[in-house]
Amino acid sequence: MKFLRRLFIKNYQNVQDETVRSAHGILAAWLGLLINVILVGMKLSLAILLASQSSWIFPMALLADCIDSAGDMASNIVTLVGFRAASKPADADHPYGHERMEYIAGILVATLVLVAGGELIVNSIKGIVAGDAAFYTWPTVIVLVVAIGLKILQGLMNLSLAKTISSPALKATAIDSFTDTAATFAVVLSAILSITLNWTFLDGYFGIGVACFIIYSGIRMIQETANPLIGLAFSAKDVEDITSLAMQRPGILGVHDVLFHRYGPTKVFITLHVEVSADQKLPIIHETIDSLEREINAKYHAETTIHMDPVESDQESKEVREKIMMVLKRFYENPSMHDLHIYHDDKGTRIEFDVLLPYSLGTKKEEILKALSQAFPHKQLDVIFDHSYVE
Repeated sequence: MKFLRRLFIKNYQNVQDETVRSAHGILAAWLGLLINVILVGMKLSLAILLASQSSWIFPMALLADCIDSAGDMASNIVTLVGFRAASKPADADHPYGHERMEYIAGILVATLVLVAGGELIVNSIKGIVAGDAAFYTWPTVIVLVVAIGLKILQGLMNLSLAKTISSPALKATAIDSFTDTAATFAVVLSAILSITLNWTFLDGYFGIGVACFIIYSGIRMIQETANPLIGLAFSAKDVEDITSLAMQRPGILGVHDVLFHRYGPTKVFITLHVEVSADQKLPIIHETIDSLEREINAKYHAETTIHMDPVESDQESKEVREKIMMVLKRFYENPSMHDLHIYHDDKGTRIEFDVLLPYSLGTKKEEILKALSQAFPHKQLDVIFDHSYVE
């Protein structure tokens, strides 16, 4: 695969570049299309040959496997179109680019696979009810073993490219290829039983088994390609790295609300909040934040926006923060709070802050608020509960 990448893709190592990434997807689609055309030709020829020798009763397991390969061929075409569409530059109507078209292409592929699986189950059941018998030959077994080898090769190629460019669509295609290998093996087993034991009645049942493999593959593909559209949690390590970068800068006291917004595999926007001393001069801290934004942009190939939160470091703020943390520790380990502000006026004291609450404690908000109110009697509390966006 490295040889093919070097041969067909200019600057093949720069996978963060949109054009290079798209070229990898297009290469995978063309390679898959070539292999699937060969597989469809082999399997369809065998199915027609065997049917012509047995009153034109088609072996359903083999036909199911052939239709599965034809679906894969259609999938390659959809993938090819999807990567080409994803490589289109941003425009006035789509200022974030078109990279999510890759995910949409993956969902279309999965839909085709599911439809094919459903049709094959219906046809296999009809064959069982009609009592159709399928007859295989040893040359058929040999050809199908070769088909298994080609499918494994295709799966390994797609998996290699999927890891190279971190593509859910290609990973889904690789999973589909390996699942197809198991399906073709079922056809081989059906053929061997038919030849050696004359169990020709099993073909329809094996056809149903192959169709179930196809449907399982379609469901897995939908999960792999739909999740990025819905929105996945991002890496805790990335958040830790960004936090570490920020905390190394002079004047930055804390980091929170680190968010990744993805509009495709290479279209990433990062936002975060940094806490700075309220006593610092704005021009100095602004220069520090601008420098940090440039460093994060270069490392993650992203557009970064940093919000500055001025915090007080007086004794009252320290005591209030410590008391809040003591209350939160009664409910969960390693609590996190930020954006603490204390206001004094004629109406009394008002304390504002945010609490990072685990998903598992979503039902405990009222109980936590009650405990916090008891810790700060005669004071108004404005508490905002956040949740983590990290995996």
